[in-house]
Amino acid sequence: MNDLLLFFGLFFPRISLFFAWHYGEIPPNVVPFWMEVVLTTVFPRLLIIFYAGTNLGWSSGWVIAHIIVWILFGWRTFFGAKEA
Repeated sequence: MNDLLLFFGLFFPRISLFFAWHYGEIPPNVVPFWMEVVLTTVFPRLLIIFYAGTNLGWSSGWVIAHIIVWILFGWRTFFGAKEA
């Protein structure tokens, strides 16, 4: 799995997935193409976590880093919480 996809996926998951697809760097997986398109559009970080987990192992540091970033930033923006 490409380290650039994992690193830039922490900050720009949707853009990173687009460039990985464009340059043929999407890791081998069992996800159907239509589901990749939907997950890239709706939950891009979840798709990167799945890619990292299936290719590097679920206890990989990259998986843990992406889950932490998703908890810190993703849930807050997903549920529409506003800062006071």
